Amino acid sequence: MRLCTLSGELHLVALISIIVGLGLTELAQSVRELIRPGHSVRWDGLPLGWAAFTFLLTILLWWQGFAALENPDATADATADATGDATGEAGPLFLSALLIFLLLYLCCAFALPDPDWERTDSDLERDGSDWEGSSAASGSISEKGISEKSTSGGSTSGQSPPEEDSPGEGTVLRQSGGLRQIGSLKQIGSLKQSGSLRKGVDLEAFYFSAGHRRWFFGLLIAFWIAIGIANQVSSGSGGAVAGGASALLALPIFTDRRWVHWTVVVVMTGGIGWQVVRGILL
Repeated sequence: MRLCTLSGELHLVALISIIVGLGLTELAQSVRELIRPGHSVRWDGLPLGWAAFTFLLTILLWWQGFAALENPDATADATADATGDATGEAGPLFLSALLIFLLLYLCCAFALPDPDWERTDSDLERDGSDWEGSSAASGSISEKGISEKSTSGGSTSGQSPPEEDSPGEGTVLRQSGGLRQIGSLKQIGSLKQSGSLRKGVDLEAFYFSAGHRRWFFGLLIAFWIAIGIANQVSSGSGGAVAGGASALLALPIFTDRRWVHWTVVVVMTGGIGWQVVRGILL
């Protein structure tokens, strides 16, 4: 009977190792795309900090997964006491571990942008400027193509504006003071075709995009909730730590203040980093 249980635990560790390997591969591929020659990147420390946090968290959980093999009797007894079924003790352990590491894999996948990531209209509206255009087209688009749209919406001296600058062709972005019309679609399209408009990834825009924050921090919160439930069921402790981490991770979803984001990433990465040093190196 002990042989069967140990065999099940070995299979669980093997499956976890595969999921961990896939998550670390996602992180490594994202970093490779960012540093690839010829790929323009506007760097920002916040997404890189969360990528480091996710990497350390993945390594720590994979290392701690061997505790099930070091003391299999304690793990089996705790699971049997919680479920009240000694014959089906492996089922809840398998499902909880699978859920936790699948959530961790998704966190690795969402930590950094894909090479073809593009900002949505709502992100452009929040930013107030298109970095893809501002990086190279700021000196290429003539003053003729950049005009301020007045509140009245009409011309000042009766002269009709040039055909290429008609409102139907411009790109309108909302800013704090009103509306600014930037360039024309024909000019920007010609710059893209000629290669004058540099393509790249803006890490700051990616990190503060609404979609990224909802998914990344939502998955991290779900991960910590699953960890808290699993620890509470197996050992009766750990729920308070998971609840505190979940509350802290909810802050970046609702605010754009950089100091709040930096505080959360430093606290979380510092805590996980200390656990890695104490659990693996010491």
